[in-house]
Amino acid sequence: MSSDRSSLSADTSTTWEVFRNVRNEAIGGFSAGIIGTFIGFPLDTIKTRMQTDKQVPRTSNFRSLSMVATTRRILESEGWRGFYRGVVPPLVSLSLLNTINFASYAHIREHLNAAHGWDVRNAVAGSIIGPIASIISTVEHMAKVSNISRTIDSCMDQRM
Repeated sequence: MSSDRSSLSADTSTTWEVFRNVRNEAIGGFSAGIIGTFIGFPLDTIKTRMQTDKQVPRTSNFRSLSMVATTRRILESEGWRGFYRGVVPPLVSLSLLNTINFASYAHIREHLNAAHGWDVRNAVAGSIIGPIASIISTVEHMAKVSNISRTIDSCMDQRM
């Protein structure tokens, strides 16, 4: 009977350890989503504006506006807020995406008993999570580009 209790105690201890690890990874993923979005979103806004700006004439397949000129145009027409216009959907989706990715990866690694460092089971865990991440991130990117395009159109309408 005492061996059953110690076995149950060991199983419970291991379960809580796995839960704590997954919880910590989820918190890390959520934090990474927030921080990464706030750091990268202005550059992404500039890139997307360079790709979608209708005022800039095309030179072959590329727009002829530089990154510096695009940055200046956003600052002059919209101020600093223009770099973060539309940040909420990516902030939510990337925080969710990273939370799911980090926690799922940790859970699958634990399930596969993957070692720290290089282990083929780490690659398997990443391969399982990859398709889930791509579905979420594809939807997020489509929504972001659509939102930025609407913003550009509304700014263009105000100028006319």
